[in-house]
Amino acid sequence: MLSVFVYLYERNMTEARKSLGKFGENLAVSFLKKKGYKILERNFVISGFGEIDIICKKKDRVIFIEVRTKSNLLYGTPEESITPKKQQKLINLAHLYLDIKKWHFNKFAIDGIFIEKKGEGYEIRHLENMLECD
Repeated sequence: MLSVFVYLYERNMTEARKSLGKFGENLAVSFLKKKGYKILERNFVISGFGEIDIICKKKDRVIFIEVRTKSNLLYGTPEESITPKKQQKLINLAHLYLDIKKWHFNKFAIDGIFIEKKGEGYEIRHLENMLECD
């Protein structure tokens, strides 16, 4: 009986995390649009490599957005969850995306949008050029 409870608990936690992530991405898209960004794609999956949360454009620059949403800080801030390994993965995904689309940009950026629950609301922090790539 205990193993069934653990399974259901883990499944519900995974669903809760996915739901929180989707909520955060929706907040991020609204936030970016208000700042003048044009959203090109969301949740772009490159099979075997990973997913890019948001791809957008501002002026003549393509920007890849990594969104991190936290409901509490038990395991650190949203910013702390972007490890060096994750940073390299984001850079690789951005290059793959540009290759797939056959887009040739001299420069692109990877931004982070970090969303944290604060009381009844959420705080949104936008770290522009979190990773700048040539």
